[in-house]
Amino acid sequence: MLVCVSTQTKDDGYEIRGCCFEHTGLNEQYMSERVGQLLSEHEIAVGNKPVGLWRYEVPSDTTPMVTKYCGLFKTLGERRVSSHLLPGLETLVCSLYPSLTKEEVWCLFPAERQRGEGILPTWSTCCTGTSKVTSIA
Repeated sequence: MLVCVSTQTKDDGYEIRGCCFEHTGLNEQYMSERVGQLLSEHEIAVGNKPVGLWRYEVPSDTTPMVTKYCGLFKTLGERRVSSHLLPGLETLVCSLYPSLTKEEVWCLFPAERQRGEGILPTWSTCCTGTSKVTSIA
């Protein structure tokens, strides 16, 4: 059984993973297939190949009126950036620079990402429009 996985952030609410609406799931399937077709013309393989969309229910669901879906993909690799690469890099940085403080790391981020007691997460900067990427028209 698949359960929506979320990570709570201190002030920014929840980042939901593994859950989507039907229309966003279908769009993700379509766009993944389309990108795969375009890249295959240049002999470039994509990491995720769409397989389908799975509708599921969560026991003790606090939002039973919201139908939940999960996109299913065949992957060429087992590792994901946020689940494997970034935690590994964080471990590596801590090993290489054991005396590095969080304040020294924060100074490396752009000013618009520095908020109070921490760094504004990338997903939040994209959603709020504070990311330079989202401000390009």
